[in-house]
Amino acid sequence: MMEISKCIKEKISKLEERSKTISEKIIKIRKDYKDYGEPEEKLEEVDMEAPDPINSQNASNLIEKEGENIGEKAGKGLKTIIKDIKEINNQTRLDLLFIMDITNSMDYYLNQVKKNILEMIQTIQKECAGIEIYLGFIGYKDFNDLDLGDEYINLEFTKDYESIKKNIEFVEPSGGGDTPEDLCGGLFLAKNKDWNGKTRFAILVTDSPCHGKKYHDLKGDQADNYPEQDRDEGNIEDYIKYFAQNEISLLCLKINSTTDKMFNIFEGVYNKNKKENSKSQFALVKENQLFDIVTKNAIKLFQNRGKLDLK
Repeated sequence: MMEISKCIKEKISKLEERSKTISEKIIKIRKDYKDYGEPEEKLEEVDMEAPDPINSQNASNLIEKEGENIGEKAGKGLKTIIKDIKEINNQTRLDLLFIMDITNSMDYYLNQVKKNILEMIQTIQKECAGIEIYLGFIGYKDFNDLDLGDEYINLEFTKDYESIKKNIEFVEPSGGGDTPEDLCGGLFLAKNKDWNGKTRFAILVTDSPCHGKKYHDLKGDQADNYPEQDRDEGNIEDYIKYFAQNEISLLCLKINSTTDKMFNIFEGVYNKNKKENSKSQFALVKENQLFDIVTKNAIKLFQNRGKLDLK
C-alpha cells in the first residue's frame, strides 16, 4: 500500500504542476485578448485561478466558449489550454459501462448488478485517490421487442451513480423471442458513448449469443430467426474492433456454453486489432467473479500496474 500511495501522490503532484502551467497560460491569453483589442468584459469568465486538476470541466467549457470569439493568435492559445485541461480530466477518469441483456432469463444477473454496483464503485474510489468514475448502462433485448415499441435502456456516462442505480432498479427483464438476442444493437449504443477516460471498461452480461449463424450452433427450438443478422445495425465485429482500437477492455460474463463460439470470435477480432503494448484486454469472467474481477482490474489499470488479472 505504501508504494501505491506514493505513486498516487506523485501523479497528483504532476497534475497540480500542469494545472499551475495552465493558469499561467490563461494569464498570457488575457494579454493576447488585450493586444487584439477585445473588450474587458470578455475576460471575466476566463480570468480564474488555476483549474483544479480533478474538476476542471467547467473551466474547459468556459474557455472553449470564449475561444470562438477572439483573434487567430489568441484562439490557438486557447485551444492549447482546452487540450491541456481535457488531458488532465482524462488522466483521472475511469469509464465503466455495463452492457446487459435484459430479456426474461436475465433476472438473477440484473439483480446482482443492482445489488453490487455502488459497492464496487466505492471500493475503487477508496483505492484510487482522485479518481473520477463515469458509470453508464445499456440494457438491450431483441428485434421483436423493438418492433413492439419496447425501447432499449441507454444511460449515458455520469458520476451520478444513485441516478443510474435508481433507473435500473425499475428494470424488469422481459421479452426475447428466439434464443439469440440483439447484442449488435447493444454494442452499437456502446460504441457511440462518450469514451474519454484514461481507463475504459465495457462489461458484457448475457446468457445468449448474438444473431447470425456464424456466432452459434443453435438449432430446433433454439433456432435463430435472423441467421444473417440483417437489421441494418452494422457488423458486430466492427464494434469489437472499435473497442480494441480505442483501448476499451471488454470483460464478458460466461454464463453458459451457447455463447462460446461467439466469444471465441470476439476474442480473435479484439486481439488482432488492439494496439501494440496496449494494457486493455478481452477476457471471459466466471459467473461468481464478475464484480471482484472488475473492481480489482479497474484499480490495477488505473494505477498502471500491468495487464488484467483474472484469477
